[in-house]
Amino acid sequence: MLYQYSSRTKEGVLQIGTIEASNREVAYEILNKNNLFILSLAPARPSIVEQLTTLFRHVRKSDITLFTRQLATMMQSKLALAEALKIVVDQSVKPDLHSLLSGILRDIQSGLSLSQSLEKNRKFFSPFYISLVRSAEVTGKFEDSLGLLADYLERDQEIRGKIMNALIYPAFMMLVFGGVLLILVSYVFPQLKPIFEDSHVKLPWYTQIVLNFGTFFQNYVLIIAPIIFAVVYFLTKYFKSKEGQAVFGRLILGFFGFGNFMKKYYLARITQSLYILISGGIPMVQALQISSFTVENPIYQEVLFLAADAVRRGESLSAFLALHNRYFPVFVGAMITVGERTGRLDEMLKRISDIYVRDVYTDSGKISELVQPILIVVIAALAGFLFASVLLPIYSLVQSF
Repeated sequence: MLYQYSSRTKEGVLQIGTIEASNREVAYEILNKNNLFILSLAPARPSIVEQLTTLFRHVRKSDITLFTRQLATMMQSKLALAEALKIVVDQSVKPDLHSLLSGILRDIQSGLSLSQSLEKNRKFFSPFYISLVRSAEVTGKFEDSLGLLADYLERDQEIRGKIMNALIYPAFMMLVFGGVLLILVSYVFPQLKPIFEDSHVKLPWYTQIVLNFGTFFQNYVLIIAPIIFAVVYFLTKYFKSKEGQAVFGRLILGFFGFGNFMKKYYLARITQSLYILISGGIPMVQALQISSFTVENPIYQEVLFLAADAVRRGESLSAFLALHNRYFPVFVGAMITVGERTGRLDEMLKRISDIYVRDVYTDSGKISELVQPILIVVIAALAGFLFASVLLPIYSLVQSF
């Protein structure tokens, strides 16, 4: 924590400055050792510039993953934490990451623990990350826990990449086709309407729909555009609210085909985080609560919090999950039962996680292979409908001469 002080030297010279310390007593002791007579000592308020810098600082998750792996490697080489951090800071080239890691290094040098420093940077470090580091500091398994944490972050990044790769191509194709479709319907096709009207060609019903829609869009675009933006804005705000997140979570899990894939993804993250937390010495109740923050779906978050309450009351985790087999398949409960009976719960959780991670990899490839041909057929059908709506009347017009 940063403290602002004013003091006088033995010669009576006034000194005003700031000092990093874990608490006020530590700050007082450091200043006292420097033969300073302390006049005032209080927590420093960050300047407006510092607040803006923190607000607009952007550090990617991949940067945090790389930092964790580098720090774990340094610590496994038996370097001191401050020394290892200094090496990582010197190697960082991105300004925002360098600023973040430099602040952490200053905290460590001023007497704070790593978990305390990470607490000050919750914007970049998740509760899961901070809790595991804090547990490692208590149990003394710092090097092993950092290694497990780096493995988790790298695997999670890889899974997210697989999902993004499966969805980005269809999304890009739909965006491009939607743009082309909008230009054709709203600008190109309406220019043909006067030609058809002058020639008195009888237009099919589908041609009339296309031309009338284009004319309507041209005439009322200044009204339609703000309405569309307003709808998108309010939907975005709604789905960011607690109620909206819950609704979206149910929609995702109930979506045909894709819902089962997302369940596997959530289960992979939950079991992997539980394995790492329990291996790091964190009690089951706390591990379940922390793991709820690793999934974005409110339904799974609620189930994990209920599981934590059940375990706190003395119930077994497997017995609780058996009552929620809609979200946790029987297979998961059976594996956890074996782990509880044999005392190897962390090992069973790792095996469950490995199975679901492989399933996510396989299913993401299948989704990509399945979506692409479906998308091509849909785009071809829409394009055929549009051009038929225009070309058939033109053909009739030519035939009439």
